Amino acid sequence: NNLNTLKQFMPAAPANDRGSVSVAGRDIPIGTFPISGAYYSNQYSAVASVDYNLSDRDQLRGRYVQNKNDSLDDLANLPSFWTTLPQRYYLVSLAEFHNFTPNVTNELRLAYNRFNQTYVVPPAKFPGLDAFPNLTIDELNFANIGPDPNAPQYTIQNTYQLVENISWTKGAHNFKFGYDGRDSVSPQHFIQRERGDYEWSTLEGYLQDQVPDTFAERNVG
Repeated sequence: NNLNTLKQFMPAAPANDRGSVSVAGRDIPIGTFPISGAYYSNQYSAVASVDYNLSDRDQLRGRYVQNKNDSLDDLANLPSFWTTLPQRYYLVSLAEFHNFTPNVTNELRLAYNRFNQTYVVPPAKFPGLDAFPNLTIDELNFANIGPDPNAPQYTIQNTYQLVENISWTKGAHNFKFGYDGRDSVSPQHFIQRERGDYEWSTLEGYLQDQVPDTFAERNVG
């Protein structure tokens, strides 16, 4: 099963041989693994604006900004585990301007800002485990088999803003008074080695399903 799992995700070795490793007394030739893949980043942006005069003394102004970015998370060493990295940005604001007198004006603004970034893992399955771990076999000089070591994780930032500004002109002087209040709600998820990190010094140890002799750790909760 362990060997079949390796074959499923690792690219075929080229003809140029760089040696062999020993497994159960037999020499297995190995080659150099050329790893390359495409990369993309798609950006979509939208802006909307509205201005409305309620009266000679009152004005409404609305703004909306949206940025959507989908790029490739290629931090995993094998393209089989590369996934889309979605990032979303939103900003909406509504402002009301009121002239109490020619010398006194007031601005009231409500705004909301949201950012969302999510690192996901592909739906790859590993026999006997509930999640595909990160595997390292030192003897193959191969960095890592598995998804992005930092995935899954996400970051969400929600910012709510209330602004009140009063401008008062008195003769040659201009006075400003105001308030800027913000509330930030930012849920995040990141658990190091959530799927498990396992490292063997030899290919034989991995294929014989031995306990990893270099590193074995998985966090829970």
